[in-house]
Amino acid sequence: MPGEGSRKGRRMAEHSAVAVGEQTRTVSLYRLKVDVEPVAAGGLTPALVELLQPKGLHCGCGTTLHRGWLNTDVCVLRGANGLRTDIGCLVRVTGRWFYQHDLSQPLPIPDGKMPRIFAEHLVEHLERRQAVAWMTEMHRMLAPGGILRLSTPDLALYMNGYADPGQAFFRRHRDTMRQMKSTVMGNSRAWMVNQLFRYWGHEWIYDQEEIVALAESAGFPGDAVRRVAFREGADAEMAALDKEIRRDESIYVEITKPGA
Repeated sequence: MPGEGSRKGRRMAEHSAVAVGEQTRTVSLYRLKVDVEPVAAGGLTPALVELLQPKGLHCGCGTTLHRGWLNTDVCVLRGANGLRTDIGCLVRVTGRWFYQHDLSQPLPIPDGKMPRIFAEHLVEHLERRQAVAWMTEMHRMLAPGGILRLSTPDLALYMNGYADPGQAFFRRHRDTMRQMKSTVMGNSRAWMVNQLFRYWGHEWIYDQEEIVALAESAGFPGDAVRRVAFREGADAEMAALDKEIRRDESIYVEITKPGA
């Protein structure tokens, strides 16, 4: 489907321990059927970012790698050639860049140099204070006039769905969950609301008002946040990256950094 990028060789995720500073975290590990090729022995540096001139930054990419973008995630990729990524490792997978990075740490990207940032169903996995720190880092890296496109489960959809005796949204979303091979499924309205908060590693759920508050806490003016539709927006190329499977439950916004 459009916007899926490279998902070659993806299997159900295993798990692996990675060191982040003085802590060890358990993250997803994906075994690929294609090779993983190292790009630079020293990993990613500001000078290398300037040399690569990526189209934009893709945060929380998983195995969806977009060509020409700097795709980042904390997950581990293991290639058919046996090479396995680690924190700080920059590699190519079928010609697409992947940088394994824990987003609780700063990225080695110069201030104001990233023309666009794409984050699909990422921010809800962060605790509120972590989300503020992440959004502040996005504000730092984004070029004046640049756009952060963010999507996340829409709290208002779920609250309105709970109030609907006919469960129209919940019935549609159960179908989507089946497409995503969900192994857990409840039939009640309460179950649908609780799974949003309790499953999938979710930490904080947003509506439009909460996204504006998050953006303002990171230095964006409130009017820089504009609600958009699925695969629509001021940056058509970036909007085309939205995944169809996420459409039914998501809120989409573009956040523009002033100063262009």
